[in-house]
Formats: sequence, C-alpha cells, structure tokens
Amino acid sequence: MSAAFGSAGGQGESDALAADGIPARIDTPGQMVSAMRLLQGDLACEAEQISLGDVDTASLGCLADETEWFARALRRFGWLAAQRQS
Repeated sequence: MSAAFGSAGGQGESDALAADGIPARIDTPGQMVSAMRLLQGDLACEAEQISLGDVDTASLGCLADETEWFARALRRFGWLAAQRQS
C-alpha cells in the first residue's frame, strides 16, 4: 500500500506513512478516496480472518495503528475542506 502515495516533498511527521501506507497528510479528494478504500480493504480482510477464528493480536494492533493514522488524516482533510469553503 505504501506505493499508493508519494511524499509531497515535505518533511516531518505530517508526511509520515502509517505502517500500511495511509499517509497522515491527505490533501486531495483523490488521496482521501484512495486512503478510504485501502482502509476499507484492510478492515474487510481482518473481519474475514476473525470470522474464520483467526484472531492475530499483532495484526489487530497494526490495524488499530493504521486506523488512528487515518482518523488524524480524515480530521485534517475535513479542516482543510472547511477552510477552502470559507
């Protein structure tokens, strides 16, 4: 997944990638849609594993981290969208 997003040339934590490639910084609608689809796929895969009785705590931890990264990016994206509408 990390190939899905390139760095915008910036430095620092806001340009860092989550373990599976969802960036902490998402600036465009296309990037947000891609990130949503990546997370949706990861959630669906993990749900399938759990339904089969395969509960991998390490995998769940990675998914939790990825979801937290996405939540921060989603809040930032919403803030940017509100600023553009002002």
